[in-house]
Amino acid sequence: MGLSEAATEGLGYGKDRVALIEAPDPDAVEAALWDAAPVKAPEPGNFHVMGGKRSSVTVALQHLHKHAPAPRDIVALADGSPFGDIEVNADGCTLCLACVSVCPTGALGDNEDAPELTFTENACVQCGLCRTTCPENVITLAPRFNFAEAAMSPVVKNAEEPFHCVRCGEPFGVASSIERMVGKLRGHSMFADEKALNRIRMCIDCRVLDQWDGEEPAEGLLPTRPTRTTDDYLREREASASANESETEKPNGAGHGKPSDS
Repeated sequence: MGLSEAATEGLGYGKDRVALIEAPDPDAVEAALWDAAPVKAPEPGNFHVMGGKRSSVTVALQHLHKHAPAPRDIVALADGSPFGDIEVNADGCTLCLACVSVCPTGALGDNEDAPELTFTENACVQCGLCRTTCPENVITLAPRFNFAEAAMSPVVKNAEEPFHCVRCGEPFGVASSIERMVGKLRGHSMFADEKALNRIRMCIDCRVLDQWDGEEPAEGLLPTRPTRTTDDYLREREASASANESETEKPNGAGHGKPSDS
């Protein structure tokens, strides 16, 4: 009822288009219906609604918008409505994309080629999981119904340039997040010099390479042992068995000379 009232009033059909009658007596219900003030009916639709409740509501609202006395693209809805937008504070967003991983409808998405957060308003059910999951608390729900075609397509809510590794040039992470991390760790005991601090600006592979460039192995560090497999053990067993067979086949030289010192 609240959704219907918000839609009809917002589109110019007037207030109190929907009412709830609660009466155990059928005659009382009939009387209430006859006593209701007459209102002009909207243009009837001749379409057959397919799909679930959400798609049915969407088709009905689109029809009301098409024939509305005062059509407009955005109609505000009450909190808890199943349609709406989200507002993202781009200044605080780190593009961690935690919200994308929990979105149950796929309304939130990312870009595989660049740090980017997209949002498709028509798919959003205003469940609030993105707002709850966001570690930076930069997401706000905005319940509304958007009749514009843009609501059907993903729009970019936040985007940044990827950070490029200062050693190999490969893109990784978000530029603002990397520099923010450098600023917070500057002066830390593990990043006392600029060389160590610069490793934060490297990809994970280059950090390892840079760590050991020009450094001697630590004293007492055992040499790396090769990996042993089942084949190695079987090969040694066969070699040992062959050696034993060779010793057994030798002629017995006892009694023909002095015993060996061994």
